[in-house]
Amino acid sequence: FIPLLEEKLFLANAMVIAIFMFFVRFISAGTPVLGVFWRYAGSAICLLFILLGSLLMLRENNLRRMIIFSWIAQFGFVFVVLPSFNLVANEANAAVLFFIFYYVIMLSGCNACIGYLQNKPAFTLIFTLFFLSLAALPPTFGFFARGYLFATAIKAGDLVLVVASSVASLILLYCYLRPVVFMYFAPSKNMLEPVSNKVLPHTVFAVIVLAVIVITVLGVTPDSLFAFVGRTVF
Repeated sequence: FIPLLEEKLFLANAMVIAIFMFFVRFISAGTPVLGVFWRYAGSAICLLFILLGSLLMLRENNLRRMIIFSWIAQFGFVFVVLPSFNLVANEANAAVLFFIFYYVIMLSGCNACIGYLQNKPAFTLIFTLFFLSLAALPPTFGFFARGYLFATAIKAGDLVLVVASSVASLILLYCYLRPVVFMYFAPSKNMLEPVSNKVLPHTVFAVIVLAVIVITVLGVTPDSLFAFVGRTVF
């Protein structure tokens, strides 16, 4: 339901941040009260969101709608730390905030590129980088963002949930790789939007450049940002 149009880019990001932050606050307040309930509810919600988002993406041939559905699956990974939130609260908060930052950067970059994929080959390459990061392939930024969530859950003893989430994410991996293959080897008119003849706005170009810089730098040195988030977490 997020309007993924270039002129609505920042509104879309604001909505995503609001949803994720509501989750963090809600879980922070609810975990001490509901206790063991989270271990079952969190595990079920985690897997449900990952599978639901993956299946919706699997049925979709339009890139914009695929990105909309992808946030459902990505949101599911945040719930990996839900069952263990009361055991490793500080690490869980830091991992979730790190993941929010990562996903907003990816969302911004994908939305900025998407209207120029057919007539700007460089943007196709950049968009591929964004999607590989969303698929959490090493050594991308997304690999570390998801890895911190998994490491936090493992530290709290939720190894089974991490393994189950990793298996479920294999479907999501296929969903992200499918449009990449189409763009290079079998372009789909339904998947790629019509060629845009308009001049690339400076703001859109700036968003793309910033996103590339961020995911490149943090793909090499993710620990620096995670350590900063850990020091400033509420």
